[in-house]
Amino acid sequence: MYKDQLEKPLCYYAVSFIIGITTYCLYLEDLRLLLILPMIFLILAFWVIEKSYALIMLAFFILGLVCSGYYFNPKVEKDFINQVRIERTYGNNAIARYNGRTLKLYSIKEEKLLINKTYIIAGEYRKNIEVKDGIVGFVVVDKIAKGKEDFISKIQDYKYNFYKKLADAIGERNSGLVVGLCLGDKAYIEDKDIDQFNEFGIIHIMCVSGFNLAIIFSLLKKIKGEWFALLIVFFYTFLSGANNATIRAFIMISILTLSRKAFKNYDGVSSISLAAILILLFKPYEIIGAGFNLSFLATLGIIIFNSKIERYLYKVPSPIRESLALDFSSQVTTIPYMLMVFNNIAIGSVLANLVLVPVYSLIIIVGNCLIVAYFLTPVFNCIAYLVQVLFFSVRGISHFLNMIMPRKLHGGYFEGISMLLIYTSFILYKRGYRNFKCLPVILCLMMIIRTYCFIPTFEVIQYKSTCGIIAKYKFYSELYLDSRIKSTKEENQIKEIMQVDMVKDNTEKGSLEIGEFKLKIDNLDCISKDEFGEKKAITLSLEGSTKDFSYKFSEDKNIKNKNKGEKLVVLPTSYIEGYEYTPKTIYTISFLGGKAFLY
Repeated sequence: MYKDQLEKPLCYYAVSFIIGITTYCLYLEDLRLLLILPMIFLILAFWVIEKSYALIMLAFFILGLVCSGYYFNPKVEKDFINQVRIERTYGNNAIARYNGRTLKLYSIKEEKLLINKTYIIAGEYRKNIEVKDGIVGFVVVDKIAKGKEDFISKIQDYKYNFYKKLADAIGERNSGLVVGLCLGDKAYIEDKDIDQFNEFGIIHIMCVSGFNLAIIFSLLKKIKGEWFALLIVFFYTFLSGANNATIRAFIMISILTLSRKAFKNYDGVSSISLAAILILLFKPYEIIGAGFNLSFLATLGIIIFNSKIERYLYKVPSPIRESLALDFSSQVTTIPYMLMVFNNIAIGSVLANLVLVPVYSLIIIVGNCLIVAYFLTPVFNCIAYLVQVLFFSVRGISHFLNMIMPRKLHGGYFEGISMLLIYTSFILYKRGYRNFKCLPVILCLMMIIRTYCFIPTFEVIQYKSTCGIIAKYKFYSELYLDSRIKSTKEENQIKEIMQVDMVKDNTEKGSLEIGEFKLKIDNLDCISKDEFGEKKAITLSLEGSTKDFSYKFSEDKNIKNKNKGEKLVVLPTSYIEGYEYTPKTIYTISFLGGKAFLY
Protein backbone atom coordinates (compact mmCIF):
# COMPACT_ATOMS: atom_id res chain seq x y z
CA MET A 1 0.00 0.00 0.00
CA TYR A 2 2.77 2.45 0.98
CA LYS A 3 5.78 0.66 -0.39
CA ASP A 4 7.67 3.92 -1.02
CA GLN A 5 7.46 4.79 2.71
CA LEU A 6 9.31 1.64 3.83
CA GLU A 7 12.81 3.05 3.28
CA LYS A 8 14.51 1.06 6.05
CA PRO A 9 12.77 -2.34 6.09
CA LEU A 10 15.36 -3.91 8.43
CA CYS A 11 14.29 -1.46 11.13
CA TYR A 12 10.66 -2.64 10.81
CA TYR A 13 11.76 -6.28 10.91
CA ALA A 14 13.80 -5.65 14.07
CA VAL A 15 10.79 -4.00 15.74
CA SER A 16 8.61 -6.99 14.78
CA PHE A 17 11.22 -9.40 16.15
CA ILE A 18 11.44 -7.45 19.43
CA ILE A 19 7.64 -7.38 19.77
CA GLY A 20 7.60 -11.16 19.25
CA ILE A 21 10.11 -11.64 22.10
CA THR A 22 8.23 -9.16 24.31
CA THR A 23 4.96 -11.01 23.67
CA TYR A 24 6.47 -14.28 24.89
CA CYS A 25 7.94 -12.54 27.96
CA LEU A 26 4.51 -11.05 28.78
CA TYR A 27 3.04 -14.53 28.52
CA LEU A 28 5.66 -15.90 30.94
CA GLU A 29 5.00 -13.05 33.40
CA ASP A 30 1.22 -13.75 33.31
CA LEU A 31 0.50 -10.32 31.82
CA ARG A 32 -1.85 -11.81 29.25
CA LEU A 33 -4.11 -8.75 29.12
CA LEU A 34 -1.24 -6.82 27.51
CA LEU A 35 -1.01 -9.38 24.69
CA ILE A 36 -3.63 -7.34 22.86
CA LEU A 37 -0.92 -4.72 22.10
CA PRO A 38 1.17 -6.90 19.74
CA MET A 39 -2.05 -8.01 18.05
CA ILE A 40 -2.93 -4.35 17.38
CA PHE A 41 0.59 -3.83 15.99
CA LEU A 42 0.22 -6.71 13.51
CA ILE A 43 -3.24 -5.52 12.39
CA LEU A 44 -1.86 -2.02 11.77
CA ALA A 45 1.12 -3.49 9.89
CA PHE A 46 -1.17 -5.32 7.42
CA TRP A 47 -3.42 -2.29 7.12
CA VAL A 48 -0.76 0.39 6.53
CA ILE A 49 2.20 -1.44 4.93
CA GLU A 50 2.30 -3.34 1.64
CA LYS A 51 1.34 -6.99 2.11
CA SER A 52 4.74 -8.45 1.12
CA TYR A 53 6.53 -6.36 3.76
CA ALA A 54 3.81 -7.08 6.33
CA LEU A 55 4.24 -10.84 5.78
CA ILE A 56 8.00 -10.56 6.38
CA MET A 57 7.27 -8.58 9.56
CA LEU A 58 4.90 -11.36 10.65
CA ALA A 59 7.66 -13.91 9.98
CA PHE A 60 10.07 -11.94 12.23
CA PHE A 61 7.35 -11.67 14.90
CA ILE A 62 6.95 -15.47 14.85
CA LEU A 63 10.76 -15.88 14.87
CA GLY A 64 10.86 -13.81 18.07
CA LEU A 65 8.28 -16.11 19.67
CA VAL A 66 10.15 -19.25 18.55
CA CYS A 67 13.56 -18.00 19.75
CA SER A 68 12.13 -17.08 23.14
CA GLY A 69 10.35 -20.42 23.48
CA TYR A 70 13.50 -22.31 22.51
CA TYR A 71 15.63 -20.38 25.03
CA PHE A 72 13.29 -20.63 28.03
CA ASN A 73 12.36 -24.29 27.52
CA PRO A 74 15.61 -26.27 27.29
CA LYS A 75 15.66 -30.04 27.48
CA VAL A 76 17.45 -30.68 30.77
CA GLU A 77 17.35 -33.93 32.74
CA LYS A 78 16.21 -33.76 36.36
CA ASP A 79 19.40 -35.58 37.41
CA PHE A 80 21.79 -32.87 36.27
CA ILE A 81 25.42 -33.84 35.54
CA ASN A 82 26.95 -31.31 33.16
CA GLN A 83 29.75 -28.80 32.68
CA VAL A 84 28.86 -25.15 33.40
CA ARG A 85 30.72 -21.84 33.35
CA ILE A 86 30.49 -19.61 36.42
CA GLU A 87 29.39 -16.03 35.74
CA ARG A 88 29.20 -14.71 39.31
CA THR A 89 28.87 -15.93 42.89
CA TYR A 90 26.95 -14.72 45.94
CA GLY A 91 27.27 -16.46 49.27
CA ASN A 92 26.92 -20.22 48.76
CA ASN A 93 25.13 -19.73 45.45
CA ALA A 94 26.19 -18.88 41.90
CA ILE A 95 24.96 -17.90 38.45
CA ALA A 96 26.27 -20.14 35.65
CA ARG A 97 25.94 -20.63 31.88
CA TYR A 98 25.00 -24.00 30.48
CA ASN A 99 24.37 -24.71 26.81
CA GLY A 100 23.72 -21.02 26.11
CA ARG A 101 21.29 -20.67 29.04
CA THR A 102 21.59 -19.15 32.50
CA LEU A 103 21.15 -21.29 35.62
CA LYS A 104 21.22 -20.69 39.36
CA LEU A 105 23.35 -23.02 41.48
CA TYR A 106 22.29 -23.51 45.09
CA SER A 107 24.01 -24.99 48.15
CA ILE A 108 27.65 -24.79 47.04
CA LYS A 109 29.44 -25.51 50.32
CA GLU A 110 32.75 -27.18 49.67
CA GLU A 111 34.62 -25.21 47.03
CA LYS A 112 35.22 -21.56 46.18
CA LEU A 113 34.24 -21.03 42.54
CA LEU A 114 36.23 -18.81 40.18
CA ILE A 115 34.55 -16.52 37.67
CA ASN A 116 34.62 -17.65 34.00
CA LYS A 117 36.00 -21.07 35.00
CA THR A 118 34.25 -24.34 34.08
CA TYR A 119 33.01 -26.89 36.61
CA ILE A 120 31.21 -30.21 36.38
CA ILE A 121 28.05 -29.95 38.49
CA ALA A 122 25.98 -32.87 39.76
CA GLY A 123 22.61 -32.23 41.40
CA GLU A 124 18.87 -31.95 40.98
CA TYR A 125 17.58 -29.60 38.26
CA ARG A 126 14.27 -27.77 38.63
CA LYS A 127 12.68 -25.48 36.09
CA ASN A 128 12.13 -21.97 37.46
CA ILE A 129 12.02 -19.16 34.90
CA GLU A 130 13.12 -15.65 35.86
CA VAL A 131 12.62 -13.64 32.69
CA LYS A 132 14.47 -10.50 33.76
CA ASP A 133 17.78 -12.31 34.30
CA GLY A 134 17.27 -14.95 31.61
CA ILE A 135 17.31 -17.76 34.19
CA VAL A 136 15.63 -20.98 33.05
CA GLY A 137 15.99 -23.01 36.26
CA PHE A 138 18.17 -23.91 39.21
CA VAL A 139 20.31 -26.81 40.33
CA VAL A 140 20.60 -27.93 43.94
CA VAL A 141 24.28 -28.96 43.91
CA ASP A 142 25.32 -32.32 45.39
CA LYS A 143 28.83 -32.63 43.94
CA ILE A 144 31.20 -30.33 42.11
CA ALA A 145 34.48 -30.87 40.25
CA LYS A 146 36.77 -28.76 38.10
CA GLY A 147 36.02 -28.79 34.39
CA LYS A 148 38.28 -28.64 31.36
CA GLU A 149 40.50 -25.65 30.74
CA ASP A 150 39.43 -23.85 27.56
CA PHE A 151 40.19 -20.63 25.70
CA ILE A 152 37.92 -18.49 27.90
CA SER A 153 39.49 -19.92 31.07
CA LYS A 154 42.95 -19.04 29.78
CA ILE A 155 41.78 -15.50 28.98
CA GLN A 156 40.54 -15.20 32.58
CA ASP A 157 43.92 -16.39 33.87
CA TYR A 158 45.64 -13.78 31.71
CA LYS A 159 43.35 -11.04 33.08
CA TYR A 160 44.13 -12.04 36.65
CA ASN A 161 47.91 -12.18 36.04
CA PHE A 162 47.74 -8.84 34.20
CA TYR A 163 45.83 -7.32 37.13
CA LYS A 164 48.35 -8.58 39.71
CA LYS A 165 51.37 -7.42 37.72
CA LEU A 166 49.87 -3.98 37.14
CA ALA A 167 48.74 -3.73 40.79
CA ASP A 168 52.36 -4.14 41.88
CA ALA A 169 53.24 -1.11 39.77
CA ILE A 170 50.31 1.31 40.27
CA GLY A 171 48.18 -0.11 43.10
CA GLU A 172 45.10 -2.34 43.17
CA ARG A 173 42.53 0.44 42.67
CA ASN A 174 44.11 1.84 39.49
CA SER A 175 44.90 -1.65 38.21
CA GLY A 176 41.26 -2.70 38.66
CA LEU A 177 40.11 0.30 36.63
CA VAL A 178 42.52 -0.50 33.79
CA VAL A 179 41.33 -4.13 33.68
CA GLY A 180 37.72 -2.93 33.62
CA LEU A 181 38.34 -0.30 30.95
CA CYS A 182 40.51 -2.40 28.66
CA LEU A 183 39.59 -6.04 29.35
CA GLY A 184 35.96 -5.76 30.37
CA ASP A 185 36.28 -7.41 33.80
CA LYS A 186 34.32 -5.50 36.47
CA ALA A 187 35.35 -7.85 39.29
CA TYR A 188 38.42 -5.77 40.17
CA ILE A 189 36.74 -2.34 40.14
CA GLU A 190 36.05 -0.91 43.60
CA ASP A 191 32.47 0.02 44.50
CA LYS A 192 33.40 3.63 45.25
CA ASP A 193 34.65 4.11 41.68
CA ILE A 194 31.47 2.66 40.20
CA ASP A 195 29.37 4.83 42.53
CA GLN A 196 31.29 7.96 41.58
CA PHE A 197 30.90 7.38 37.87
CA ASN A 198 27.23 6.63 38.32
CA GLU A 199 26.94 10.02 40.01
CA PHE A 200 28.78 11.65 37.10
CA GLY A 201 26.62 9.82 34.55
CA ILE A 202 29.63 8.37 32.73
CA ILE A 203 29.42 4.71 33.77
CA HIS A 204 29.56 3.80 30.07
CA ILE A 205 33.35 4.35 30.06
CA MET A 206 34.03 2.16 33.08
CA CYS A 207 33.93 -1.15 31.23
CA VAL A 208 34.60 -2.17 27.65
CA SER A 209 31.82 -0.86 25.42
CA GLY A 210 31.25 0.55 21.98
CA PHE A 211 33.06 3.68 23.11
CA ASN A 212 36.25 1.73 23.81
CA LEU A 213 35.98 -0.32 20.64
CA ALA A 214 35.49 2.81 18.52
CA ILE A 215 38.67 4.38 19.98
CA ILE A 216 40.76 1.28 19.22
CA PHE A 217 39.32 0.87 15.70
CA SER A 218 39.86 4.55 14.82
CA LEU A 219 43.47 4.48 16.05
CA LEU A 220 44.41 1.22 14.30
CA LYS A 221 42.67 2.29 11.08
CA LYS A 222 44.96 5.31 10.81
CA ILE A 223 48.06 3.17 11.45
CA LYS A 224 47.40 -0.05 9.48
CA GLY A 225 44.14 0.43 7.57
CA GLU A 226 40.52 -0.73 8.01
CA TRP A 227 40.95 -4.50 7.46
CA PHE A 228 43.76 -4.84 9.98
CA ALA A 229 41.82 -2.70 12.47
CA LEU A 230 38.70 -4.86 11.95
CA LEU A 231 40.67 -8.09 12.55
CA ILE A 232 42.20 -6.76 15.79
CA VAL A 233 38.82 -5.46 16.97
CA PHE A 234 37.32 -8.93 16.31
CA PHE A 235 39.84 -10.59 18.65
CA TYR A 236 39.56 -7.74 21.14
CA THR A 237 35.78 -8.24 21.31
CA PHE A 238 36.26 -11.80 22.60
CA LEU A 239 39.24 -10.87 24.79
CA SER A 240 37.06 -8.31 26.59
CA GLY A 241 34.24 -10.74 27.32
CA ALA A 242 32.01 -10.25 24.25
CA ASN A 243 29.30 -8.31 26.10
CA ASN A 244 26.29 -6.86 24.29
CA ALA A 245 27.77 -3.38 23.83
CA THR A 246 31.00 -4.67 22.24
CA ILE A 247 29.14 -7.14 20.00
CA ARG A 248 26.78 -4.36 18.89
CA ALA A 249 29.73 -2.04 18.20
CA PHE A 250 31.66 -4.75 16.33
CA ILE A 251 28.66 -5.57 14.10
CA MET A 252 28.14 -1.88 13.28
CA ILE A 253 31.86 -1.31 12.59
CA SER A 254 31.92 -4.42 10.35
CA ILE A 255 28.88 -3.24 8.39
CA LEU A 256 30.41 0.23 8.06
CA THR A 257 33.67 -1.23 6.69
CA LEU A 258 31.98 -3.67 4.29
CA SER A 259 29.42 -1.16 3.03
CA ARG A 260 32.16 1.32 2.12
CA LYS A 261 33.93 -1.34 0.07
CA ALA A 262 30.89 -2.95 -1.54
CA PHE A 263 28.03 -0.43 -1.68
CA LYS A 264 29.72 2.93 -0.96
CA ASN A 265 26.98 3.90 1.54
CA TYR A 266 26.14 3.17 5.15
CA ASP A 267 22.86 3.29 7.05
CA GLY A 268 23.30 3.48 10.81
CA VAL A 269 19.69 2.69 11.71
CA SER A 270 19.71 -0.50 9.60
CA SER A 271 23.04 -1.65 11.03
CA ILE A 272 21.91 -1.16 14.63
CA SER A 273 18.69 -3.03 13.76
CA LEU A 274 20.73 -5.98 12.44
CA ALA A 275 22.92 -5.93 15.57
CA ALA A 276 19.81 -6.05 17.79
CA ILE A 277 18.39 -9.02 15.87
CA LEU A 278 21.65 -10.99 16.05
CA ILE A 279 22.10 -10.44 19.80
CA LEU A 280 18.48 -11.15 20.72
CA LEU A 281 18.46 -14.26 18.54
CA PHE A 282 20.69 -15.98 21.12
CA LYS A 283 19.78 -13.94 24.22
CA PRO A 284 16.10 -12.96 23.93
CA TYR A 285 15.89 -12.05 27.62
CA GLU A 286 18.24 -9.11 27.03
CA ILE A 287 15.28 -7.11 25.72
CA ILE A 288 14.40 -6.53 29.40
CA GLY A 289 18.00 -5.76 30.45
CA ALA A 290 18.83 -2.12 31.24
CA GLY A 291 22.37 -2.42 29.82
CA PHE A 292 21.15 -3.70 26.44
CA ASN A 293 18.45 -1.04 26.13
CA LEU A 294 20.67 1.86 27.21
CA SER A 295 23.43 0.81 24.82
CA PHE A 296 21.08 0.65 21.82
CA LEU A 297 19.07 3.75 22.75
CA ALA A 298 22.24 5.83 23.16
CA THR A 299 23.62 4.61 19.82
CA LEU A 300 20.27 5.29 18.12
CA GLY A 301 20.25 8.81 19.53
CA ILE A 302 23.76 9.45 18.22
CA ILE A 303 22.82 8.17 14.74
CA ILE A 304 19.67 10.30 14.51
CA PHE A 305 20.54 13.53 16.32
CA ASN A 306 24.35 13.92 16.43
CA SER A 307 24.81 15.74 13.10
CA LYS A 308 21.73 17.94 13.70
CA ILE A 309 22.96 19.06 17.13
CA GLU A 310 26.44 19.74 15.70
CA ARG A 311 24.85 22.11 13.17
CA TYR A 312 23.13 24.04 15.98
CA LEU A 313 26.47 24.36 17.82
CA TYR A 314 28.45 25.54 14.80
CA LYS A 315 29.87 28.54 16.71
CA VAL A 316 31.42 26.32 19.41
CA PRO A 317 35.07 25.17 18.82
CA SER A 318 35.23 21.81 17.03
CA PRO A 319 36.51 19.47 19.83
CA ILE A 320 33.99 20.83 22.36
CA ARG A 321 31.19 20.86 19.77
CA GLU A 322 31.74 17.20 18.89
CA SER A 323 31.80 16.12 22.53
CA LEU A 324 28.67 18.12 23.40
CA ALA A 325 26.79 16.85 20.34
CA LEU A 326 27.71 13.25 21.17
CA ASP A 327 26.54 13.63 24.77
CA PHE A 328 23.32 15.52 24.02
CA SER A 329 22.31 13.17 21.19
CA SER A 330 22.79 10.05 23.33
CA GLN A 331 20.84 11.59 26.22
CA VAL A 332 17.83 12.52 24.10
CA THR A 333 16.90 8.84 23.73
CA THR A 334 18.11 7.58 27.12
CA ILE A 335 16.62 10.15 29.54
CA PRO A 336 13.01 8.85 29.41
CA TYR A 337 14.21 5.26 29.90
CA MET A 338 16.50 6.20 32.82
CA LEU A 339 13.70 8.10 34.55
CA MET A 340 11.36 5.11 34.28
CA VAL A 341 13.91 2.41 35.21
CA PHE A 342 16.45 4.10 37.52
CA ASN A 343 14.18 6.92 38.80
CA ASN A 344 16.89 9.56 38.31
CA ILE A 345 19.14 11.30 35.80
CA ALA A 346 22.58 12.88 36.26
CA ILE A 347 22.11 16.40 34.91
CA GLY A 348 25.80 17.17 35.36
CA SER A 349 26.91 14.36 33.03
CA VAL A 350 27.49 16.82 30.16
CA LEU A 351 30.28 18.52 32.13
CA ALA A 352 31.74 15.18 33.28
CA ASN A 353 31.74 13.83 29.71
CA LEU A 354 33.38 17.00 28.44
CA VAL A 355 36.20 16.96 31.03
CA LEU A 356 36.76 13.33 32.07
CA VAL A 357 36.07 11.34 28.89
CA PRO A 358 39.12 12.74 26.99
CA VAL A 359 41.41 11.71 29.89
CA TYR A 360 39.86 8.25 30.05
CA SER A 361 40.25 7.92 26.28
CA LEU A 362 43.99 8.35 26.82
CA ILE A 363 43.94 5.77 29.64
CA ILE A 364 42.19 3.28 27.31
CA ILE A 365 44.83 3.78 24.61
CA VAL A 366 47.75 3.57 27.05
CA GLY A 367 46.10 0.66 28.90
CA ASN A 368 45.92 -1.35 25.67
CA CYS A 369 49.60 -0.61 25.13
CA LEU A 370 50.15 -2.27 28.53
CA ILE A 371 48.36 -5.39 27.26
CA VAL A 372 50.72 -5.54 24.28
CA ALA A 373 53.80 -4.91 26.47
CA TYR A 374 52.82 -7.46 29.14
CA PHE A 375 55.88 -9.69 28.57
CA LEU A 376 58.31 -6.74 28.22
CA THR A 377 58.65 -5.83 31.88
CA PRO A 378 60.83 -2.65 31.55
CA VAL A 379 58.50 -1.23 28.88
CA PHE A 380 55.47 -2.37 30.89
CA ASN A 381 56.67 -0.49 33.98
CA CYS A 382 57.35 2.71 32.03
CA ILE A 383 53.86 2.69 30.50
CA ALA A 384 52.37 1.86 33.92
CA TYR A 385 53.98 5.02 35.33
CA LEU A 386 52.26 7.07 32.62
CA VAL A 387 48.93 5.44 33.52
CA GLN A 388 49.48 6.37 37.16
CA VAL A 389 50.05 10.01 36.17
CA LEU A 390 46.82 9.99 34.17
CA PHE A 391 44.89 8.54 37.11
CA PHE A 392 46.36 11.24 39.35
CA SER A 393 44.88 13.80 36.92
CA VAL A 394 41.54 11.97 36.96
CA ARG A 395 41.38 12.06 40.78
CA GLY A 396 41.99 15.82 40.81
CA ILE A 397 39.33 16.48 38.16
CA SER A 398 36.86 14.16 39.93
CA HIS A 399 37.39 15.97 43.25
CA PHE A 400 36.71 19.30 41.54
CA LEU A 401 33.59 17.94 39.82
CA ASN A 402 32.28 16.59 43.13
CA MET A 403 32.28 20.14 44.50
CA ILE A 404 30.48 21.79 41.57
CA MET A 405 28.32 19.02 40.10
CA PRO A 406 24.56 19.39 40.63
CA ARG A 407 22.75 16.52 42.33
CA LYS A 408 20.79 13.95 40.39
CA LEU A 409 17.20 14.78 39.49
CA HIS A 410 14.67 12.21 40.69
CA GLY A 411 11.69 11.03 38.70
CA GLY A 412 9.68 8.01 37.70
CA TYR A 413 7.24 6.69 35.12
CA PHE A 414 5.29 9.94 35.04
CA GLU A 415 8.39 12.00 34.22
CA GLY A 416 9.64 9.43 31.68
CA ILE A 417 6.31 9.29 29.84
CA SER A 418 6.07 13.10 30.02
CA MET A 419 9.44 13.38 28.27
CA LEU A 420 8.23 11.04 25.52
CA LEU A 421 5.07 13.16 25.11
CA ILE A 422 7.22 16.31 24.90
CA TYR A 423 9.30 14.72 22.11
CA THR A 424 6.09 13.68 20.33
CA SER A 425 4.61 17.19 20.61
CA PHE A 426 7.77 18.71 19.06
CA ILE A 427 7.55 16.28 16.11
CA LEU A 428 3.84 17.02 15.61
CA TYR A 429 4.45 20.77 15.88
CA LYS A 430 7.16 20.60 13.20
CA ARG A 431 4.72 18.73 10.94
CA GLY A 432 2.13 21.49 11.18
CA TYR A 433 0.02 20.52 14.21
CA ARG A 434 0.28 23.90 15.98
CA ASN A 435 -2.21 23.00 18.73
CA PHE A 436 0.48 20.90 20.45
CA LYS A 437 2.76 23.88 21.18
CA CYS A 438 1.41 24.32 24.75
CA LEU A 439 1.76 20.64 25.74
CA PRO A 440 5.53 20.76 26.64
CA VAL A 441 4.95 23.79 28.93
CA ILE A 442 2.06 22.06 30.73
CA LEU A 443 4.02 18.83 31.17
CA CYS A 444 7.12 20.67 32.44
CA LEU A 445 5.00 22.53 35.02
CA MET A 446 3.43 19.26 36.14
CA MET A 447 6.86 17.62 36.52
CA ILE A 448 8.15 20.57 38.57
CA ILE A 449 5.10 20.45 40.85
CA ARG A 450 5.61 16.71 41.36
CA THR A 451 9.34 16.91 42.14
CA TYR A 452 9.60 20.30 43.91
CA CYS A 453 8.65 20.43 47.61
CA PHE A 454 7.47 23.98 48.37
CA ILE A 455 7.42 23.66 52.19
CA PRO A 456 9.56 21.60 54.64
CA THR A 457 7.99 18.15 54.86
CA PHE A 458 8.83 15.04 56.89
CA GLU A 459 7.40 11.64 55.97
CA VAL A 460 7.45 8.74 58.43
CA ILE A 461 7.73 5.65 56.24
CA GLN A 462 7.98 1.88 56.37
CA TYR A 463 10.67 0.19 54.27
CA LYS A 464 10.98 -3.58 54.42
CA SER A 465 10.55 -4.40 58.13
CA THR A 466 11.88 -1.12 59.54
CA CYS A 467 10.90 2.54 59.66
CA GLY A 468 12.47 5.83 58.70
CA ILE A 469 11.94 9.55 58.11
CA ILE A 470 12.29 11.30 54.74
CA ALA A 471 12.91 15.05 54.95
CA LYS A 472 12.05 17.05 51.81
CA TYR A 473 12.39 20.69 50.83
CA LYS A 474 12.72 22.24 47.38
CA PHE A 475 14.70 19.77 45.19
CA TYR A 476 16.58 18.22 48.13
CA SER A 477 15.70 15.20 50.29
CA GLU A 478 17.31 13.12 53.06
CA LEU A 479 16.42 9.78 54.62
CA TYR A 480 17.07 8.67 58.20
CA LEU A 481 16.58 4.90 58.48
CA ASP A 482 16.22 2.91 61.70
CA SER A 483 18.60 0.17 60.59
CA ARG A 484 22.23 -0.25 59.70
CA ILE A 485 23.29 0.11 56.06
CA LYS A 486 25.91 -2.54 55.37
CA SER A 487 27.53 -1.30 52.15
CA THR A 488 27.77 1.56 49.68
CA LYS A 489 25.94 -0.61 47.16
CA GLU A 490 22.99 -1.00 49.55
CA GLU A 491 23.01 2.74 50.22
CA ASN A 492 22.78 3.51 46.50
CA GLN A 493 19.96 0.99 46.06
CA ILE A 494 18.03 2.70 48.87
CA LYS A 495 18.67 6.10 47.26
CA GLU A 496 17.19 4.85 43.98
CA ILE A 497 14.17 3.20 45.61
CA MET A 498 13.41 6.12 47.96
CA GLN A 499 14.43 8.78 45.42
CA VAL A 500 16.47 10.74 47.98
CA ASP A 501 19.77 12.62 47.76
CA MET A 502 21.30 11.39 51.04
CA VAL A 503 20.82 8.40 53.35
CA LYS A 504 21.70 8.19 57.06
CA ASP A 505 21.40 5.06 59.18
CA ASN A 506 21.09 4.54 62.92
CA THR A 507 24.88 4.61 63.36
CA GLU A 508 24.94 8.32 62.52
CA LYS A 509 23.73 11.35 64.45
CA GLY A 510 19.95 11.41 64.56
CA SER A 511 19.23 14.71 62.85
CA LEU A 512 18.00 15.98 59.50
CA GLU A 513 18.51 19.51 58.17
CA ILE A 514 16.33 20.94 55.42
CA GLY A 515 16.90 24.61 54.66
CA GLU A 516 16.68 26.54 57.95
CA PHE A 517 14.66 23.75 59.57
CA LYS A 518 16.33 21.27 61.92
CA LEU A 519 14.79 17.98 62.97
CA LYS A 520 16.42 16.26 65.95
CA ILE A 521 15.51 12.59 66.28
CA ASP A 522 15.47 11.68 69.96
CA ASN A 523 13.98 8.27 69.34
CA LEU A 524 12.93 6.34 66.27
CA ASP A 525 12.45 2.63 66.75
CA CYS A 526 10.28 -0.29 65.73
CA ILE A 527 9.38 -2.32 68.85
CA SER A 528 7.88 -5.79 68.52
CA LYS A 529 4.39 -6.06 70.02
CA ASP A 530 3.90 -9.81 69.74
CA GLU A 531 6.00 -12.92 70.22
CA PHE A 532 6.26 -13.59 66.48
CA GLY A 533 7.50 -10.10 65.62
CA GLU A 534 4.86 -9.74 62.89
CA LYS A 535 3.48 -6.42 64.17
CA LYS A 536 5.76 -3.60 65.30
CA ALA A 537 4.85 -0.30 66.93
CA ILE A 538 6.75 2.81 65.88
CA THR A 539 8.00 4.81 68.85
CA LEU A 540 8.94 8.28 67.65
CA SER A 541 10.20 11.36 69.44
CA LEU A 542 11.26 14.42 67.43
CA GLU A 543 12.20 18.03 68.03
CA GLY A 544 11.76 20.44 65.14
CA SER A 545 12.86 24.04 65.23
CA THR A 546 13.89 27.16 63.33
CA LYS A 547 14.81 30.59 64.67
CA ASP A 548 11.08 31.44 64.83
CA PHE A 549 9.36 28.36 66.30
CA SER A 550 9.93 25.07 68.09
CA TYR A 551 7.93 21.83 68.16
CA LYS A 552 8.09 18.51 69.95
CA PHE A 553 6.51 15.43 68.36
CA SER A 554 5.83 12.25 70.26
CA GLU A 555 3.43 9.30 70.42
CA ASP A 556 3.53 9.51 74.22
CA LYS A 557 0.40 11.43 75.30
CA ASN A 558 1.82 12.04 78.80
CA ILE A 559 5.06 13.68 77.68
CA LYS A 560 5.72 17.22 78.93
CA ASN A 561 7.29 20.14 77.09
CA LYS A 562 11.02 20.44 77.64
CA ASN A 563 11.40 24.13 76.84
CA LYS A 564 9.27 27.16 77.41
CA GLY A 565 7.24 28.10 74.34
CA GLU A 566 7.74 24.68 72.75
CA LYS A 567 4.60 23.32 71.10
CA LEU A 568 3.68 19.68 71.62
CA VAL A 569 2.20 17.58 68.82
CA VAL A 570 0.92 14.13 69.78
CA LEU A 571 1.44 11.67 66.92
CA PRO A 572 -0.94 8.79 66.18
CA THR A 573 0.06 5.31 67.35
CA SER A 574 1.34 3.56 64.21
CA TYR A 575 2.36 0.03 63.40
CA ILE A 576 4.53 -1.76 60.89
CA GLU A 577 3.05 -4.98 59.58
CA GLY A 578 4.60 -7.46 57.17
CA TYR A 579 7.40 -6.63 54.76
CA GLU A 580 7.24 -3.69 52.33
CA TYR A 581 9.67 -3.76 49.38
CA THR A 582 8.59 -0.28 48.28
CA PRO A 583 8.41 2.65 50.75
CA LYS A 584 5.00 3.08 52.38
CA THR A 585 4.13 6.47 53.91
CA ILE A 586 2.59 6.15 57.38
CA TYR A 587 2.02 9.87 58.03
CA THR A 588 3.46 13.22 56.96
CA ILE A 589 4.38 16.38 58.89
CA SER A 590 4.57 19.69 56.99
CA PHE A 591 5.43 23.20 58.19
CA LEU A 592 3.95 26.44 56.90
CA GLY A 593 4.04 29.84 58.55
CA GLY A 594 5.36 28.47 61.84
CA LYS A 595 2.57 25.89 62.08
CA ALA A 596 2.86 22.10 61.88
CA PHE A 597 0.34 20.10 59.86
CA LEU A 598 -0.07 16.38 60.41
CA TYR A 599 -1.77 14.19 57.80
